[in-house]
Amino acid sequence: MKVLTYILFLLLICPCPTMSRAQDFQLQRNESSRPQESSDRQLAFQYYRNKEYEKAAAMFQKLYDKEPAFNNYNYLLNCLLELKQLERAEDLIKKQMRRSDSYYRYHIDLGYVYTLQDKIRKADREYARAIDNLPANKNMITQVSNAFMLRQETDWAIKTLNRGKDLIGNDEIFDMELGNIYYRSGNFSLMIISYMDYLAFDEMSAPRIKSRLQLLMNTGAGEGIRDILRTELLKRTQRNPDIRIYPEMLYWLSVQEGDYEFALIQARAIDKRFDQNGNMVFNIAGLAMDEEVWGIAIEGYNYIINSLGERSPLYYRSRTGILKAKFNRLLQNPQMENEQVEQLVKSYEKTLEEMGNHPESFPLSRNLAHIYAFHLGNYEEAARILLNNVEDPGINAIERAQSKMKLADVYLFMGEEWESSLLYAQVDKEFKNDPLGHEAKFRNAKLFYYLGEFNWAEAKLDILRSATSKLIANDAMQLSLIIKDNVNTDTTYDELKVFAYADFLFFKNEKQAALKKLDSLNKAIEGYHAIKDELVFRMAEINESLGKLEKADSLYAVVAADYSWDILCDDALYQRAQLNEKKLGRTEKAMELYKLVFTTFPESVYSIESRKRFRELRGDENL
Repeated sequence: MKVLTYILFLLLICPCPTMSRAQDFQLQRNESSRPQESSDRQLAFQYYRNKEYEKAAAMFQKLYDKEPAFNNYNYLLNCLLELKQLERAEDLIKKQMRRSDSYYRYHIDLGYVYTLQDKIRKADREYARAIDNLPANKNMITQVSNAFMLRQETDWAIKTLNRGKDLIGNDEIFDMELGNIYYRSGNFSLMIISYMDYLAFDEMSAPRIKSRLQLLMNTGAGEGIRDILRTELLKRTQRNPDIRIYPEMLYWLSVQEGDYEFALIQARAIDKRFDQNGNMVFNIAGLAMDEEVWGIAIEGYNYIINSLGERSPLYYRSRTGILKAKFNRLLQNPQMENEQVEQLVKSYEKTLEEMGNHPESFPLSRNLAHIYAFHLGNYEEAARILLNNVEDPGINAIERAQSKMKLADVYLFMGEEWESSLLYAQVDKEFKNDPLGHEAKFRNAKLFYYLGEFNWAEAKLDILRSATSKLIANDAMQLSLIIKDNVNTDTTYDELKVFAYADFLFFKNEKQAALKKLDSLNKAIEGYHAIKDELVFRMAEINESLGKLEKADSLYAVVAADYSWDILCDDALYQRAQLNEKKLGRTEKAMELYKLVFTTFPESVYSIESRKRFRELRGDENL
């Protein structure tokens, strides 16, 4: 509130453009011709800035007597008010009014002085004169309202704007300004009503109003404001079905709140009522995809397919969107029954057949190959699909490289390690300084790691530790350290080989088999071993991927507590924080863990993101 008042103060101490421009020009001309006066003015301003109001008042009085321009008057008045010399202030204002009694500001100044003298009836009379003298001029009316706000006369500021509506003959023209006044006074209900009234008058103001509302919703009063806004918008949408801006605002509010289900309802209603060609529905489906709300994404895409059909330019993009959403849902739900997976495969095959030679068909077929290889164990069919992609002359370089890497994965599952390594190397060479190339090099290093060729793997990983992709560099460093720690402590590498094979099973999506291997290894190790923390951490990751969230949480906690000195402590804390926030719904616990990451491990690759998530969960306004 203080900041806004100060801004208004700065605006109002400047000369009124309609009344003092000629005076200012005359002052500037006089200053250039009278060096002594210019020096006096500089000294007066210096005193004023230093809050030496006695000295400043004497200097501005001298300047005012020579030239009764608005600036000299205004600064002299401010000095007298600071010094509480109210009678002198009153005389000054009346003297200025005699020179220009039509200027509204002087009536407000005089009314303010009367208020300070507890002469309320006189003050109200002067304030009324300021309003009575108003012309039908939007800028002037706004300035009068701002002048009242400067003097903290909120009711008179509101009266000014309502009077302005009558003068101009427009009931909505000042609703934005009224909304701003209600905002400053904390009357959020009337603020929202005024803003919504103004929206119907000027839909182009929506970005400004959204920005103001967004700012408010990020404060402590945010929840109450959201409730008031939602209720008001629902009423207006029902009362005014032909006004599009209100359901659009409801859509916007729902997105801000993360309520994608209600946002989709609004998007469909707007699309049907105002013939939007499915664009808004498509957008909310895309937002739901980004936020991993797969069900809403699928529902949105289905609307476009079923309601608009093939005539819509969004038809095939929606077909592919549904398949991508279902594919991502499968990746997050490894417990999906084989029958459901096979049904998804049929959907993919049907869509690919209908699409024919389409740019979107390559990523779809790559996902289909992934399902065959990682979820159905049909490596031959997966390899066939991917080979067709790689050899297709219409595929672009990036899609070809991604298909090559997926084919390399499949060859590895089939026991054709050297074919797999060759494909990874081809992508690495073609995209040498690109994240795609770094990913290929990392997968090739992991191939040698899976095979127990630890020296070869380590050599490739050492190169990747300086990769431009932070995620790849961090993964490479982690795997390199696992190898180094265990090669140095074990001449036979037996434990590391078992661990690497369990990692391979995890990669193949044979998670139960991987857990069984790790559990056997854990029981076989007596006493301390360097691989123990990696072993427990991997068991936590696998349990999390299987949906055994409490078990995963307890295993991450073991790594952080029992191996706090080792390299995986920050990883365990961060993964546990993510698990508690996103899957277990334990916000307070997640905040505690995020804070541990960025305070205990400030150099961690997770430090910045942990600090950001902590602040967001705490509800900080400025992130």
